[in-house]
Amino acid sequence: MPTPIPEPRPDEEQPPCGGQRRGGPGWAWVEGSADTRPMPECERPGIQPDGPAEDGLPAGLDYQALLDGLAGAGLLNTSPEKQDAEFAEWCAASDEGRLEPCDPAQLAAAAVEHMDPGPGQAGWLEVAAADVARLDENALAGIAIAARRQASRAAAVELAAVAQIAARAAAADRKIGVEADGRPTRVCRDAVAHVEMALRLTHYGAEARADLAVMLTWRLPATGAALAAGRIDAYRAQLIAEITSVLPEHLARRVEAQILPRANQLTPPKLREKLDLAVIAAAPRAPSSAAGTPSSTQRCACTPTTRPPR
Repeated sequence: MPTPIPEPRPDEEQPPCGGQRRGGPGWAWVEGSADTRPMPECERPGIQPDGPAEDGLPAGLDYQALLDGLAGAGLLNTSPEKQDAEFAEWCAASDEGRLEPCDPAQLAAAAVEHMDPGPGQAGWLEVAAADVARLDENALAGIAIAARRQASRAAAVELAAVAQIAARAAAADRKIGVEADGRPTRVCRDAVAHVEMALRLTHYGAEARADLAVMLTWRLPATGAALAAGRIDAYRAQLIAEITSVLPEHLARRVEAQILPRANQLTPPKLREKLDLAVIAAAPRAPSSAAGTPSSTQRCACTPTTRPPR
């Protein structure tokens, strides 16, 4: 009988503190060689992924983020006196056998809505999403909110990268250049072509993306920061940038400061209405978004406009 091919052995040494392990045993096998002896082990280069922890959850989860999220949800008492009483009750329930296993997905779903977007929230969001079919509506709503905040952070990272592409392309072009704060004087063709190729957009869409990235990085940095923190989504950030594009920068920032605190509490149509009114109040002659995109003669100097990608 052919010699069975042995399965790879589990790693004998685990990385300290749940960290990633660099290198690891590998197995070489060639199709049609089942009747031969196994090849010797070889070391796989690079960082090896962690397996599940002892509790069956993914390794590397941020448990402090979980505690902070549960506290934000009102499920943990932050008073030291109450914490001591709860811990005493927990010990008594453990001694009497009254403790039941915790549902990781339900616990994570209750906390992720109250976490800041980032690696900690992303890890617990995966735990919650693994069992969405059996969660209740409140838990599902929390997961949806957390996922939206993660998407906002990802959009901000993308726009930050695109803004740097635009700035470096402008700096390399002697006819364009950058201003004292590093912003490109205008978005050049090389930058648009780079974004177009990287993100698989049309030329029109890549130009709009680069314009928006430059605006949220230099012209309206508070809106860019709110997007990165998950306080607004990408569409609301784009609305703020578009509708204030008819204003000089100092007035655009004034409108931004007025609208941004409540932007995520408004529906997009209501946000557009509030922005239009704020723009008219700041500069009565500025065209509103209802009148369409302003012409090139109406746009403020050195103020790029953004358009939704096709």
